[in-house]
Amino acid sequence: MAQVVGIFLIATLLLVHFSTRAAPMPSTRPLDVDEVLFPALGQASTVFSLTALFGAYYGMFLVLGTYAIGGVAAGSIAALVMIRRAALEAEEKRYESFLYNRMSKFTDPEALTGPIGVVQLLFAVSELVILRAVLVVAFSIPDIYATVTVMLIATIGYTYCLLGGYNAVFRTDVVQLVTIIVMCFVLIGQLIAHGTDVAAPAVISRLLGVHPGFWYADALPSRTFSHVLDFAIGFPMGLMFLLASPDTWKRVFIVSKRDPHVRSLFVLFAAGAFPFLLIAPLVITAPALKPGPINPLFILENASTNAVVMGCTLLGLTGSFLSAFNSAFISASHIGILQARRWTTTVDEIVRFRYVAGVLFVALSALALLLLRSPNPYSLANVLHGPYAIAGATVLGLRGGKKKVSTRFLMAVWSIAVLLWSAYLSAKFDTWYVATTEEANTIPLGVLLFLLVLTAFEVRQLASKRKHD
Repeated sequence: MAQVVGIFLIATLLLVHFSTRAAPMPSTRPLDVDEVLFPALGQASTVFSLTALFGAYYGMFLVLGTYAIGGVAAGSIAALVMIRRAALEAEEKRYESFLYNRMSKFTDPEALTGPIGVVQLLFAVSELVILRAVLVVAFSIPDIYATVTVMLIATIGYTYCLLGGYNAVFRTDVVQLVTIIVMCFVLIGQLIAHGTDVAAPAVISRLLGVHPGFWYADALPSRTFSHVLDFAIGFPMGLMFLLASPDTWKRVFIVSKRDPHVRSLFVLFAAGAFPFLLIAPLVITAPALKPGPINPLFILENASTNAVVMGCTLLGLTGSFLSAFNSAFISASHIGILQARRWTTTVDEIVRFRYVAGVLFVALSALALLLLRSPNPYSLANVLHGPYAIAGATVLGLRGGKKKVSTRFLMAVWSIAVLLWSAYLSAKFDTWYVATTEEANTIPLGVLLFLLVLTAFEVRQLASKRKHD
C-alpha cells in the first residue's frame, strides 16, 4: 500500500512540475495568478479536510443528524454567496489587488490578517495530527514511521506550494478530489458489507435529527424547536469556516470574475453542497453511538482488513490531507508576503515568498511535532471552533475589510474573545485526553462566541454612524 501512495505522490509532483513549466510563477508577485484551472472543483476538494468534513462535520452529522449538518451546508453556501457578491462589487480585476486594497484600509493590517493567518496555520497543524493518528490507529503503522510519513507528505505539500503556487494547488485539488470520492464509495461499501451493527433505529434517528440526550437542544420542550436550534447552530459554523479562509475568497473571486452571471452561482452552490451529500451515506450506514467516550476513527476500523479498501482509503485520506493542508498553507503564506510588501518593496518577490513559506513551514512542523502524541487527535480541531468563530465574525463584521475600526478596538475584541474561549477550554481540559460525544457541545459555544464578536463590531459601527450624523 505504501507503494500505491508513493506512486500517487510522485504523479502529483509530476503534475506540479509540468504545470509549473507551462505556467511558471512570475518573479514579481508570484501569487498574483488568477489564470488557474478548476477553482470551483478545488473548493469542493478543500472542504474534504480531515479536521472539518471528516472530523467536526462528520461528527456533527453522526451525533446530531440531518438538521444540524443541513445548517452547516446552508451556512457554507451563504458564505460563498457573500464572497461572490463582494467579488462582483469590487472594482479590482485581480484577486491580489482586491485583497491588498482591503488590507490597506486599516492603519495596522496585521491586526486583522495576522490572526487569520494563525488560524490557517493551526488548521494545517490539525490536519497533520489527525493524519498521523489515522495511520497509527486505523492502519497499525508504528508511531515513528507514522510520524515520518506525515512529515514527508507535508513536505511534499509544501513543495507543491513553493514550486507552483496557486496553479499547483488548484490543479492537484482535482486529482485529490477524485481519490476522495473513490474512498467514500469504498468506505460505504465496506460499512454495508460489515453492517451487522447498523440498526434501523440509528439510521432513522439521524435522518429525523433525534439526539442521544446530552445536546443542549434536548432541553427544549418541542422537537420542532430542537430541529430549528440544530439548524441555527449549524448555519454559523459553515459560514465562519469559509469566511475565515482566504483561499476560498480567491477561488470564489476567480469564478465570479470569469462568469458574473447566475451560472457561476449554481456552480458555487454545487461546490458547497457536494461534500455534505457525499458523506451522507457514510453517516447513515454507520453503527449507533452511545453518549460518552468514542473512537473518533471508528469508521476506519475495518479499512486495513482488505488490501483494496486499505489502498483506496489511504489514497483518499492522503488526498484529503494534501488538499486542505496546501490550501491553508498557501493562504497563510499569501497573507505573509502581502504584509511584508507593506514594509519593504523588492523586485524579485519570489525570494521573499520562499523565505516566508519556509519560516511558516518550520513553525507549523515544530508545533505539529509537539502535538502529535495527543491522546485525542481531534483536540486541536475542537479548539479551532473558537479561533474560526472569532476570525469569521471579524470578516463578516467588517464586511471583508469594506468597513474599518481602530486597531485598539480590534485588538480589544480579539483579546476578550480569546480569554473567554481559553476559560471555556480550561474547564473542558479533559477533552485533550479522551474523545467523547459531548464534544459536540463545543459547537453552540463557538457559535455564541461568533455572535458576541459580530455584535461587538455591529454596535461599534452603529455608534460611529451616530457620531458622524
